[in-house]
Amino acid sequence: MIKISLLPKSAYARNILAFVLFNVGSIAAILGFVYFSTVEVIENEVAEVVEAEIRSLEDEYRAGGLARLRTALSRRVEVADGDAIYLLSAPNNQRIVGNLSQWPDIRTDGEWTLLSLYRTDTASTVLVGARAYTLGLGAKLLVGRDMRARRDFQETLTEAMIWALIIVVILALIGGVIFSRLVLRRLKSIDTTARSIMDGDISQRIPLTAKHDEFDQLAMTLNEMLGKVEDLIEELKIATESMAHDLRSPLTRLRSHLEQSQNKLNNDPSAGAAIEQAIVETDRILKDLNSLLNIARLETGLSETQMKNVDLSALLTDVYELYSPLAEENGMGLALSIPQDDIIIKANAQLIAQAISNLIENSIKYAGEGAKINISAEKTGGSITVNISDNGPGISKENRDKAIQRFIRLSPERKSTGMGLGLYLVSIIVKIHKFELKLDDNAPGLSTKIIIPCNKD
Repeated sequence: MIKISLLPKSAYARNILAFVLFNVGSIAAILGFVYFSTVEVIENEVAEVVEAEIRSLEDEYRAGGLARLRTALSRRVEVADGDAIYLLSAPNNQRIVGNLSQWPDIRTDGEWTLLSLYRTDTASTVLVGARAYTLGLGAKLLVGRDMRARRDFQETLTEAMIWALIIVVILALIGGVIFSRLVLRRLKSIDTTARSIMDGDISQRIPLTAKHDEFDQLAMTLNEMLGKVEDLIEELKIATESMAHDLRSPLTRLRSHLEQSQNKLNNDPSAGAAIEQAIVETDRILKDLNSLLNIARLETGLSETQMKNVDLSALLTDVYELYSPLAEENGMGLALSIPQDDIIIKANAQLIAQAISNLIENSIKYAGEGAKINISAEKTGGSITVNISDNGPGISKENRDKAIQRFIRLSPERKSTGMGLGLYLVSIIVKIHKFELKLDDNAPGLSTKIIIPCNKD
């Protein structure tokens, strides 16, 4: 099921939206309360004025009967403003005196009632608030007021509320932008520091301000954590290097002793073969230890001073000439295809050469006798692609991500006595250069590409 979210993905936009909605909602609630409260107050005041006038007319009625009430109403109708409404009618609803043409549909129990009446002087239907009573002998009295004041106030207040909400939205947008920028600016410093650490500079720390607020408290906590992580990494690095050095020295001496023993036992072919195999195994262990040392160094990052302009074409040519005899010795063909023009990149030449060498050695080791290995470089669009491909068994799609992990050896397709550090070391070298490593199907075989952005030139 596809879920559609109406909220923006950006935290910046969500903060602004939340700020605007909160402010608009708060102001709308306040204005709504003021609106309905004021309308109610106006209506209550009109109802009280009508009630007072009815009491006065009742006094006239009690003092002089229907005739005096009629006289009093006639005077009031003559001097009444356009909002006052009077009507005295007979029991059959026939008008006796007043400024209404006929008795409306209204209760006569004295309850305040709102009703719509047609005004002949303005030729319009208006809202009227009125009270009506039944007098002696069945006569009926109605006193009311045109609610024009309430209507005018409602229109004025509604217009004012609309403008107020528009102003609030504008101010809330401005406030939301300022608030979000202040918050996200602090978060940006944390993000920048984190990215620098991801790129290998573990000495970076989140900058503090003089405000000593919650963000500074968070930054201090994170900086303290980063300090402990850096100490742990440094201790691990020292331990790894010490272990590798401690192992490398006795292994080197062991290899030397084995060579001397082999020279002394040349007359005993079986003993010489065993010693030769021991030398091969010792060489493999030394190579793996060197790889571990290199990985430990590289995982701490690469400084800008270690990057130089490198002629990629010349580097690939040197690697090709170095590995051509080895490929031929293993019954394989090694070909080189590079542009005529020099390709200059900014990189550490020794590390790039090591990465390409590892890829060629992998092809020689796993592609099989008779395989064809191609080294190529191509500049297309905004990148340079170095491609080491072969027509061997390749690596299945589901195993390609796994193949570049540390200490991973694919089996049974790839049988080897190595520690599984070759492609991992290549991936580390590519990562610290901010290049891209991609494993593709060569149909058949494996195509390993190092993609170098041109802005690294």
